[in-house]
Amino acid sequence: MQFTSPGNQSATLVVNINFTVAGSDFHRKIQRQAELERQRQQQQQQRQAELERQRQQQQQRQAELERQKRIDEILKRNSRILNQE
Repeated sequence: MQFTSPGNQSATLVVNINFTVAGSDFHRKIQRQAELERQRQQQQQQRQAELERQRQQQQQRQAELERQKRIDEILKRNSRILNQE
């Protein structure tokens, strides 16, 4: 390849070309890296899904506790009212 610089200035250009030949060590290394990255992303997605599931369960438990607390308060109030009569 030949590159020219505009004007009288000189320029240096470094070109790094990576290519693979099917079955080469380099090709296998690239494939392995891609597989490891895919696995890492899959594990990250699974962790995120599990965290979201746990968060939703916690919210549901908290909502149920609050609902039960309100019911208990209403029952206590009604019991006091009935006892006063």
